[in-house]
Amino acid sequence: MKSMTTLPVSRAAALAAAVATTALVVLFLVGPVAPASAHHIWKRCQSVGFTPNSDDVAASIRVRRIACSYARDFIRDFDAAPAERYAGYKCTWRNVDAPDSLAHTRFRCTRGTRVIFWKRY
Repeated sequence: MKSMTTLPVSRAAALAAAVATTALVVLFLVGPVAPASAHHIWKRCQSVGFTPNSDDVAASIRVRRIACSYARDFIRDFDAAPAERYAGYKCTWRNVDAPDSLAHTRFRCTRGTRVIFWKRY
């Protein structure tokens, strides 16, 4: 039987192996980290109907840094009493009467980096 000899390992190589192992363990436990800009991606949400079987809806709902369920509740409540300042948000809107689309109003409410955008038909 041949005897196995151990090769000397330099301290730098041992340290590099330890760092690589630690990085893999951390990545496994934490998961990949999204870039900071990922928090500013727009999400699309389902429409909010106000009158059954009609075009009376809030559509094209998009949000940033807000859950869709919160945005849909916000839009329902806001529709009852629209205001420039509502629930801590600053809201703006404008009427759109383009010849190639249905007349609607575009709403945008912001609170810091949180944004809710929708069209009301």
